[in-house]
Amino acid sequence: NGCTKNYNRSILTITTLQSLIPQISWDSLFNSVLPGSFNPNQIFLYNRRYFDVLRSVLNDTSVQLVKEYCMWQVIRSILPKTEGPLRAISHRYQATRCIVDDERAKYCTDQTLMLLEDSVAAMFIEEKFNSSVVDQVKNIYADFKEIYRNMVEDTDEIDIESKNTILEAIKKTELEMGILESMLDRKQLNDAYRTVQIDDSFLKNILSLRSYKNLKPILAGYPSVFPRFSAMYDHLSLKVVLPLGSFLRPSLSQYDYRLILYSNVGISMAHELSHSVDNLAVAMETKQVLQQRIDCLVSSLKEDIEKNDDVSISNITMYYKEARADLVSLEISYQAFKAQQQSQQLPYLNLNEDQTFFINFAQTMCGNMADRYLVTILYPPPKY
Repeated sequence: NGCTKNYNRSILTITTLQSLIPQISWDSLFNSVLPGSFNPNQIFLYNRRYFDVLRSVLNDTSVQLVKEYCMWQVIRSILPKTEGPLRAISHRYQATRCIVDDERAKYCTDQTLMLLEDSVAAMFIEEKFNSSVVDQVKNIYADFKEIYRNMVEDTDEIDIESKNTILEAIKKTELEMGILESMLDRKQLNDAYRTVQIDDSFLKNILSLRSYKNLKPILAGYPSVFPRFSAMYDHLSLKVVLPLGSFLRPSLSQYDYRLILYSNVGISMAHELSHSVDNLAVAMETKQVLQQRIDCLVSSLKEDIEKNDDVSISNITMYYKEARADLVSLEISYQAFKAQQQSQQLPYLNLNEDQTFFINFAQTMCGNMADRYLVTILYPPPKY
């Protein structure tokens, strides 16, 4: 019926995926990961939107980076740990998708499923994660801090007093991996996911949270969780936080291609590290220079703003901080990557390591931004 048809558009079998993205031999790929574990009609992953994007990327470029490295590692990292739990939860929630007609209700349901997918995966990743990768990421972060300090020390554009203040801020900023204790109680999270029901109040709390700052539970007695997938800088604890969801990124697989690691996860960490000096950086700008930067940003967004009546720049200082962090993080991560001694030329890829670094950065971080995300303008649209 119509309800089932609507639901099935959001799930995939190996057969349907093969017709969707024929460039990859999916049956061989899955069975080489887990031999004998799949049949062509098995539902194996619940997120069609991701594969729609992948199809577009593969159709629009001859670069095989996505196919040969990222996709293989995504499958190897996520599938064995999340396929069962995700399928069980999505089936429990099927009724909700089928019975609602209101467009807003459908949107909320889709958002809940998307958040469940990330956070359930993160929970299982934590239970099975290899601690050596944690040590590896911490070592990379230490390299980032050293490079950032050197960048500040080597510049002639900052006076000694300001330079020392910035260096002290960088020194104090530590890395925390996992889920912030301030965001949830670990036992509550486990209990909630193991007893989740369609009308569970836990889901209502997830739906109600749209930012890290809004942590007050809507319904008392249930955890208020925003299952972040990206890194963040916590101004209260002076920590760069790399959530468990970030471990799902393909670069943290056993293959350990540093080039891929530095050009996506590395840049995320470096971006948040640069936020440790946000207020200092803005304060050191002269009023004239800061106004010029703001005028430039507003000018670049003028066309998007004029096309959308509900779009406005709500916090230009925040926007400026994000734009600055993007540029600083790319410089830090690239310098750290180039300091590696081993060759980073990937096999079967006709690109040198510099080209591959920036192409992978672009494929990971850049793209078109939907109009609804321009409403707050807290982050620079990727196309700029």
